[in-house]
Amino acid sequence: MAKTYEAMIKKESTTESGWRFLDLENKKQTGDLEKKIIFFHKKNDCKVFNFTCSLGNEGVSTIIANLMNNVAEKKSDKTFLVIDTNFHHPELHIIFNVSLETGLTDILHGGINAQDAIQRTKAPNISILTCGSAFKEYAGKIEQEKLIEVVNGFRDHYDYIFLDSAPVLSSPDSLSTANASDLTFMVIQAFKVRREVAEKAKTVLVDNECLIGGVVLNNTIQVIPGWLYKIL
Repeated sequence: MAKTYEAMIKKESTTESGWRFLDLENKKQTGDLEKKIIFFHKKNDCKVFNFTCSLGNEGVSTIIANLMNNVAEKKSDKTFLVIDTNFHHPELHIIFNVSLETGLTDILHGGINAQDAIQRTKAPNISILTCGSAFKEYAGKIEQEKLIEVVNGFRDHYDYIFLDSAPVLSSPDSLSTANASDLTFMVIQAFKVRREVAEKAKTVLVDNECLIGGVVLNNTIQVIPGWLYKIL
């Protein structure tokens, strides 16, 4: 669906929103994902959407960035909050060019008021909550109940909340993030992730009662592996 984050860094383009993003080979795919999110929002009252992958480096942050770029260019009247919960490999502060000084870690451990940690972007309806500068100290140690409390505190202030999560099979934080959301999307990089790995990640989420909204196939080339159609 989109290229990897590394590719995005090598080939940047400035958009109307003022951010630098990858030019998608097919923007329709991002639009289709956005429509699916809106569908879940209207039908099931879903507000918090989690994005994760199996092992890492599958383009989760890039998918979210392209979604937000799409929103910014359409000048949507809805409000969005993007939270970086990937303490192992945070990227959103780089993509959106915001400070890492304060963020989620400061809120979780009582160092700052939640609203004071949120940063505004050039798009007035899109806000960012980074990991915070102390993310390395807390990687793999997110307290699930506290995270749920923090995320729930934002529900009345934003129409949509997106969580950029650590990989399911690489960090215990991913389950805390998934359980703090209403729905999880699995990002799978085509022709990189093996079938058994993707299925194991799905099983971990399902066994922990995390609702899966679908698969976001990243970096597709010509054909889609048949096993992907059967995983969900």
